[in-house]
Amino acid sequence: MHAINEKDNNLNKSDKVYKVRPVLNYIAQKFQHFYVPPQDLSLDKGMIPAKNRLGIKQYMKSKPIKWGIKTFLLCESCTGYIYNFEVYTGKSYGLFIPKISASGSVIARLASVVGNQNYHQYMDRFYNSPALCTYLKSKGLDACGTI
Repeated sequence: MHAINEKDNNLNKSDKVYKVRPVLNYIAQKFQHFYVPPQDLSLDKGMIPAKNRLGIKQYMKSKPIKWGIKTFLLCESCTGYIYNFEVYTGKSYGLFIPKISASGSVIARLASVVGNQNYHQYMDRFYNSPALCTYLKSKGLDACGTI
């Protein structure tokens, strides 16, 4: 199964998941199309178990799933339905918002699909900062979390 045409000159081969990027984008689009979440959303990371040889595989010794593909998830708070996600591929260029941190930039990208719709974002201290809360408020989103 091929998701892309390798002979296409417009491919961004610096993206570590460029071969499956169309599939990931399609899945995220369908997640958002078929479900309208309630007001409360949760932002956190998740791990897809994997022990094979991948350049994007992560090891987190304090987690139940120690080896795998790290993903950042925007989920509905009650059911855990994934509304948007991003696969962590290491340090990314061009996706960074200077006035908020790198982790805040991830949140801003994930939450961009629900901007100006009166949603509340809940997150832990890894992501949260006063600058991020100000940025999200300017985009029409409320944020709550520990600092």
